[in-house]
Amino acid sequence: MRKAAALLLLVSGCGVYTFVGVEFPDQVKTVEVVPFEIKAAQVPPYVSSMLAEQIQSMFNLYTDVQTVEKNGDLIIRGAITGYDFQPVGAYTEGAQLTRIVMTVRAEYLCTVCDTPKSWNKTVKRYIDLPGIVLIQDVIPQDELERLVEEVAIDVFHGAGKEW
Repeated sequence: MRKAAALLLLVSGCGVYTFVGVEFPDQVKTVEVVPFEIKAAQVPPYVSSMLAEQIQSMFNLYTDVQTVEKNGDLIIRGAITGYDFQPVGAYTEGAQLTRIVMTVRAEYLCTVCDTPKSWNKTVKRYIDLPGIVLIQDVIPQDELERLVEEVAIDVFHGAGKEW
């Protein structure tokens, strides 16, 4: 098996740097990341392509597996199945937070393995924003990008965990 060591910033919690070992069989040379379907209400339509691009970037930066548009040795696809807004914290003036939770179901398929191999992973990540944020409000771009990046990191890790 080939091993790709990656230095990733895990943006959850207190932001710890960690080395991540992601392994792929020798025969996996390419990966195809299909834009994720949007199955949850109120997800901004561009989030699907943001997520696919983040996952592709991680493969390009941290592995020697090449990204392709079609016929990948490993195919990653899935759906954004949840995009929820939840109040968090005390309900006193100035102490209110809104938690935005994104849930993604990722599907992995190895098309070149000796025996066909597929697996699924559900990822749930959140960000907390100050104040009361309603679902129709526009989320600051940098915060939405941070949430998508956290989901992408988990999906990327899931690609190398089942060999």
